[in-house]
Amino acid sequence: MPDVDVVYFDPEHTDESIEKEYERSLKKINSSVPWSVKNQARMHTKNGHVPYTSTADGLSNYPEVCTAIGVYLNSNGEVVLVAPYGVEDLVNLIVRPTPYFTSKDKRTIYEQRITEKNGLQDGIVFALFIPKQP
Repeated sequence: MPDVDVVYFDPEHTDESIEKEYERSLKKINSSVPWSVKNQARMHTKNGHVPYTSTADGLSNYPEVCTAIGVYLNSNGEVVLVAPYGVEDLVNLIVRPTPYFTSKDKRTIYEQRITEKNGLQDGIVFALFIPKQP
């Protein structure tokens, strides 16, 4: 597993060092998991977007549809699924860009991520979509 993303939204505390502290805390709980903690109130700067308004908004701007999915516990302790583009790509092992990453200027970022993540991993077979150049 490349990493486990933990995302949250806190516009009052956007210093990356806070995320690193959360990662250290999670590693103390389970050091075998490659934790990656990101405050979505900060990530728009990395991605060249307008500021995100929530964690769900941040997820909707992930490069791949199948990774734009998250869960959280609500105030009743129930697991709530956040999937701005649905779960079909995830369950069908399809990798395609979210709408933002189909534009000509962002397509390279999508393609780069696919390359960095080594496309096929651990023998999992999935469909990979690279949008055509306009």
